[in-house]
Amino acid sequence: MEIKRDAYLVQFIRKHALGLGGCVMTQKQEKGTRKHYIDNLRNFTILLLFPVHTFMIWNDFGSRFYIWQGQNKVLSTLIVLVNPWFMPLLFVLAGMSARYALEKRTCKEFAAQRVWKLFIPFAGGMLFLVPFQALYARKFFGGYEGSLPDHWKYFFTHLTDFSGYDGAFTPGHLWFILFLLLISMITLPLFHFLLMGGRRTGWGRCQQPGSCFW
Repeated sequence: MEIKRDAYLVQFIRKHALGLGGCVMTQKQEKGTRKHYIDNLRNFTILLLFPVHTFMIWNDFGSRFYIWQGQNKVLSTLIVLVNPWFMPLLFVLAGMSARYALEKRTCKEFAAQRVWKLFIPFAGGMLFLVPFQALYARKFFGGYEGSLPDHWKYFFTHLTDFSGYDGAFTPGHLWFILFLLLISMITLPLFHFLLMGGRRTGWGRCQQPGSCFW
């Protein structure tokens, strides 16, 4: 009788728990729940990118930027306070998101998602955004007065220090997306193997780290 009663109680909880405001969840439901705190932290940190990079126009610590309009100690102090932690935080959040994504996707699905979410935006930005940033820097620091097509050709055919401040090739602010893409693809077999513990086999379910590639 006690066994039947316990089984009925478990069944009742599973059936009605979500009706109590979602306070009680099964392990499977909890695992599939989106981690909104990660989204909130990521959105907050991404929004910080805009003022931080804008303030760089008035930095007083000698760092070059695409344009420079003199020194401002208040804005420079804000940059110094934010810089040590906000990019490392973005990398940590990206790693956490990748970990949860690998729980629901095979290697092939994860790689396709990285291409769609990282490579395509990176390629588009390299074609239609970064060359214009380098153009402004080339005009500001070098007094360039040539045409846009000439600069476009120069941008993709010259390599210097990768800063872009002389108009030459640079990934610009898209370096973060490029790093995420490379890290995701290079470490995908290893981390999928560690996450799955070698329990699954086949394409995308790695028994050994290298098996994701064939």
